[in-house]
Amino acid sequence: MALPPAALALVVYLHTQAPTVTWGDVPELVTAVLGGGVPHPTGYPSYLLLGRAWAALFAVGDPAWRLGVLSALCSAGAAAATAAFTLRLCRSRPAAWLAGAGLAFLPAVWHNATTAEVYGLHLLIQGAILLLWLRWEQRGGRDSPWPLALALGLGLTHHLMTLLLLPALLLALATRLPRWWCPRRLLTCALAGSLPLLVYAYLPWAAARQPAVSWGHVVTPRLFWLHVTGGAYHRYLEFDAENLSSGAQVLGESLGPVGLVLLVLAVLGAATLGQDRRLQAGLVLAWLSTAAFAMAYRVVDQAAFSLPCLQISACLAGLGTATVLARCRQRAPRALPWAYALVGVLPLAAALQGYTQQDRSARFLPHDEALGLLAAAPAHALVYTMGPEGFVPLYALEALGLRPDMELVDSMLMVRDRYPPALEALRGAQLPPGSDPQLLVARAAVDTGRPVVCLPRMEDLDWASAGLERVSLGAAHRLRLAVPRPPRVLVEPPRIESVRFEPQAAQPGQTVRVSYSWQLDPGQPPPAVAVVAMLGSEQGVLSGDDGQPLLGESHDLGQSPVHLTLPRETPPGSWRWWVALRSGDGWLTTASGERFQPSGTLEVVAGAPPLWTLPL
Repeated sequence: MALPPAALALVVYLHTQAPTVTWGDVPELVTAVLGGGVPHPTGYPSYLLLGRAWAALFAVGDPAWRLGVLSALCSAGAAAATAAFTLRLCRSRPAAWLAGAGLAFLPAVWHNATTAEVYGLHLLIQGAILLLWLRWEQRGGRDSPWPLALALGLGLTHHLMTLLLLPALLLALATRLPRWWCPRRLLTCALAGSLPLLVYAYLPWAAARQPAVSWGHVVTPRLFWLHVTGGAYHRYLEFDAENLSSGAQVLGESLGPVGLVLLVLAVLGAATLGQDRRLQAGLVLAWLSTAAFAMAYRVVDQAAFSLPCLQISACLAGLGTATVLARCRQRAPRALPWAYALVGVLPLAAALQGYTQQDRSARFLPHDEALGLLAAAPAHALVYTMGPEGFVPLYALEALGLRPDMELVDSMLMVRDRYPPALEALRGAQLPPGSDPQLLVARAAVDTGRPVVCLPRMEDLDWASAGLERVSLGAAHRLRLAVPRPPRVLVEPPRIESVRFEPQAAQPGQTVRVSYSWQLDPGQPPPAVAVVAMLGSEQGVLSGDDGQPLLGESHDLGQSPVHLTLPRETPPGSWRWWVALRSGDGWLTTASGERFQPSGTLEVVAGAPPLWTLPL
């Protein structure tokens, strides 16, 4: 009965799989896997080695999509392990179905199964640990627990959340101590648990090769220990009332409406285990430790850290379901068909409810923004980024080899081992009091003499305090030294003469170069105004479902050409380019006497360009 929920989950995961990279840590992880690098703490060496082998063997499609398929397989395998645990525990196929499929379609599980992330593999390993633990318990604790120690050691080489199971496992081993303990077995367990830890040797070996992603430069014992223990993140773990309260809210959101039903069944299942007090105490202790950590660890992706707790909840919910069905069979046989129907339908309801929200199969925004950035950047430019927003262009530059003339600079100098000398000098330097290290790195990048571009979504810092200004290139922003400009007085608003597109016919998702021609009064300098270009029809601006324009960009009037990316939602046809001029907080009247003036026609053709193809 473990296969049906896993098969259904895998089909749904693959159908909702992201076609390429997404925001967050995904592009950094994929780049580290493909380039033999070291990602952010704790390094995930087992995932790096498994992902590299998988990407080489399954050489189909976008590399990030390949590793997303690996996440789907691992998450489906975790659903199978959860169903197998329930079936072995209570001998009820409907309960096993509910536990496995119910876990698979919880929002947090589904979300991490449709992209290249580390959490699906963690759930699979934890599921194997739970199965081996249950098998050992059901054999009376007489066998040597070395398979359990081996699985535990393997889990520690992937994610340190495996440690959260240790109190429950130690309790189980201690209560069975006279039955399994002997020096030979103890030594066997110690070796089985320790040998997988040798996989961590991959991290300093990889860092010594100076890969594109080398977080923490783990080539010394101190740096290695700091990295693999997640020392930089310990400050986010706080067991105070406010933290636990907000963390409980995140945990509830990770469950969703159907997950709350599973939680009620899990409470019932935990109470039912009273006949096996060892297993009851161990599972409850494992649930408490994983739940407490998930609620106290305040990071951006906090929901992902609730996954171990959710898997244990699903196992207990399966047992609670078996109890409900057994009582219906004894006391209300007429209600039994309805109970079976509810058990069968509940996971399907969760799948239908979350499908639209979890479907990433048509989400190309990170890809389109990064590709537009590469198209707009001048030759030999530096890409200045801040944290996860910069991981998508990192993937394009390093994993795919696009724009080899360009180089990425992280605002905190965390991704690479080595940067250009002027930037490398800032790493670990004593900064002036009150200074912003992000601005210092940006100024040092500009001082290299190379063009510096950044994503438009980047946080707007106080660039003027660093003697910088940010100028829009459309799909990217350029950082440059601020140039004092005298105030300009507009004698007459400039007139828009024409707009030229390259290419003249484009597909949705493609980046086009837009050049503007203006008519100015003789001797009048270009005014300090911005242009807003929008794709629209004769009747008005083309809008999305939310009523907002599908394309709206602002950039300096004097900056031409600019690069703009057509939204994927743009339907085929001939579309007019509407242009408006803005000065300060007001709008200028165009030659037509209106705020927006139609100027130029762009032909949008059906289809979509191949992934990661530079348009120009």
